[in-house]
Amino acid sequence: MTPGLVSTIIPVYNRPAQLREAVASVLAQDYRPIEIIIVDDGSTDDTFAVAQELAAEHPGIIRAETQTNVGPGMARERGRQMAQGEFIQYLDSDDVLLPGKFLAQVTALRAHPGADVAYGMTRYRHPDGRIEPGPWKGSGVAREAMFPPFLLERWWDTPNPLYRASVRAGGQLVRPAPGGRLGIRLPYSFFGTRLTWCAVCAKCATMRAGACAAAVRWMHRASVSGHAATR
Repeated sequence: MTPGLVSTIIPVYNRPAQLREAVASVLAQDYRPIEIIIVDDGSTDDTFAVAQELAAEHPGIIRAETQTNVGPGMARERGRQMAQGEFIQYLDSDDVLLPGKFLAQVTALRAHPGADVAYGMTRYRHPDGRIEPGPWKGSGVAREAMFPPFLLERWWDTPNPLYRASVRAGGQLVRPAPGGRLGIRLPYSFFGTRLTWCAVCAKCATMRAGACAAAVRWMHRASVSGHAATR
């Protein structure tokens, strides 16, 4: 593990243009050091070629891997196993990060050494621009522990949190039987995961850059970004 390094894991399937946007948003972060691991999940178009091109343009920062199509869960886990960073950022290929996210959340984790995950408040913005006055889901609540509340409600979207890599250490990938679903067997200690809520996390917003023209948007405090209306 490389101290201070933020490893961003991007699973992707048939999204070459959106992959470029996602990667660009990570490269635009004002925090260093970073690495980006792109895992192509058996794309049938030129997505992996784009991933290789990005890796060639940014040697030492971007790595591109491909695998047969088994779904985003296994693609994320492959990326996690390759990651060398102290911190882990999961980023779907149709999402982008706003500037300042890494710096704000790494700072929060440094300030709270007992916390395993940093997250912030999000607010829901409709396709017509209306912003809900309250926080999205339970993201406006400062919680000290991830479980058991997370078993009842998922209060953040995939790119919201930044994890310490150690929180996933010891996990075991459970491969599905034919017709079954992928799972991950977690150590008991995982369920003691501690959180820190970024009350001043004004630049941690994430955006889903989907193909739909009307975007549903998210906001971390003052920063706004977009989330596609379709999933």
